[in-house]
Amino acid sequence: MSRTLGFIATLLVMAAGIYLYMNQLKAVSPGGTHGATANPQATIDLAGVKRDLLQFAKAEQQHLATDGNYLSMDEMRKAGDTGLPSDGRGPFRYTIDASSSTFTVTATYTGGPVEGVPRVMRVGPDMSITSE
Repeated sequence: MSRTLGFIATLLVMAAGIYLYMNQLKAVSPGGTHGATANPQATIDLAGVKRDLLQFAKAEQQHLATDGNYLSMDEMRKAGDTGLPSDGRGPFRYTIDASSSTFTVTATYTGGPVEGVPRVMRVGPDMSITSE
């Protein structure tokens, strides 16, 4: 009898764990609150794009500290910056608008519509990412 109760308790704990795991997965996936529209690849791309935007912003701040101005993406590549991300990630493409006093790094989504994926993400000198 105690073995049966232990087995049932184990099944209930496993079911609760799976339920919590699935709810957490939906919470971090774009469009994840709508069940089947959750897209793991979009979640991975968004995390990578945010990291890339912050990496570009950090490189811009380093150029400001060493050179006294911000650079465009082509200028940074010509200057030999080796830690820069590529010009895009998945369906996102990057551009940098730079002047001597400010910059904006923009990631533009070029793929088909996916719920929860912003069309444009930007970062500036304050290192905060905004989405549209």
